[in-house]
Amino acid sequence: MKEIKFNVLLGYLILVLVAAITSAVGLYIASKFKEEPLPTPPPPPPVATSTPISLHPEFDSLSEAERFEKLILLPRVKSYTPNGDVETYSHRKYLQPVGELSRMYLYTEVSFNGGKLTGARDLYVKFNNLGGHIKNRPLPVPDSSISRLLYDSDNIQYVETIMNPKIEAVSWLDIFSTAAELGKNVRMDVFASSREEAWIEKMELYYQCAREVECSIIEVSKVE
Repeated sequence: MKEIKFNVLLGYLILVLVAAITSAVGLYIASKFKEEPLPTPPPPPPVATSTPISLHPEFDSLSEAERFEKLILLPRVKSYTPNGDVETYSHRKYLQPVGELSRMYLYTEVSFNGGKLTGARDLYVKFNNLGGHIKNRPLPVPDSSISRLLYDSDNIQYVETIMNPKIEAVSWLDIFSTAAELGKNVRMDVFASSREEAWIEKMELYYQCAREVECSIIEVSKVE
């Protein structure tokens, strides 16, 4: 009888010991997993975005470094035609082109009463007596409180006089290229066509040389 009780007690102790060992092993394994967490997966690669399309590509290209040369034709000057008097506030310059030109843009800012040109008011420009009231739709530029006008000089549509409304066309780029070949100067005549006071805030010529050769346009006296 005592032997049976001893065997029962021994079996109970063995079960308790096995349970304790199992629990200890489980805690050890759990602690190892806690000490060594799984590595964090890398973040997903960034999503490629397309370059936004410019709303005024020609205007933006003028400010790109080393792409276009710039000649200031006029600073801020009063320019209008009171009583049809063109000569008083008309502006004349002589320009000397050298080398081969590939592209050329005329850019100007004009104001009337501190704002944009209104009504029939427009810009009158001639190079070597070819041109007049510019009738091209200006190329897209950022909006402004005054008139900002950008034109491709290779394709200018104009009306020479109000009395002769026939639209003509001229390439001022060709005029400058021919003058450069012949060693001649180019005469510029410009005014804001307005019977009331207007201002040419600035006028600039942007040009690019052909095939990476040297070229230039500078202001000179009338004498060639």
